Amino acid sequence: MSAILKTIQNNGKTLISLAILSFVIVVAYIKIFSAGFISWDDPEYILHNADINGISLNHIFNWFSKCYIGNYHPVTLLSYAIDHLMFGWQPWGFHFINILLHIFNAFLVYILVSKLQPRYFVSLLTALIFALHPVQTESVSWVAERKTLLCAFFYFLSLLKYIKYVKSPSPKYYFLVVLFSLLAMLSKAEGVALPFVFFAIDTWLKRTADFKKLVIEK
Repeated sequence: MSAILKTIQNNGKTLISLAILSFVIVVAYIKIFSAGFISWDDPEYILHNADINGISLNHIFNWFSKCYIGNYHPVTLLSYAIDHLMFGWQPWGFHFINILLHIFNAFLVYILVSKLQPRYFVSLLTALIFALHPVQTESVSWVAERKTLLCAFFYFLSLLKYIKYVKSPSPKYYFLVVLFSLLAMLSKAEGVALPFVFFAIDTWLKRTADFKKLVIEK
């Protein structure tokens, strides 16, 4: 019975945290819904980019074989194509997805910190700082910076699965770590830093294993 009550309590805190994070992010970024595209990178990535006009084998081939403004991020191009499929060229739809991704990322930060330490207030406060820090403004407000939001989304998912893998080693969790890591890297190149963050988690969780094994694992 105590285990059931604890589960209900934890689920309640999780739902409250999601509601708080969603509310503060929407309030902070509500004006973006009336914003348009801007002349910096948005035309090249979206408005004048025929590669996001559909989702076909030819489109997919282009995403994975081309660089756009010097960047290689096929997963980000897929997200733009999905936006175009749903919203056409309406900028509010692209902004809506950016805000939605930011809410997901803040919530993943909350879950991640909860897995690394037990204090609810610390987890929620960390997620709130992440959600409202001014450094996030460009990534959320600028459609061309979707790559940062997507990279962060898969980045945090890979970290969560890595924690799961450390606590309960299995090929399934290892595969998910690799999958989410690759998706992070294919969203933005900065995802290549993930293996070093895995080492940091090993240290935080006081993981005892042969160093050579840990290196090969990464």
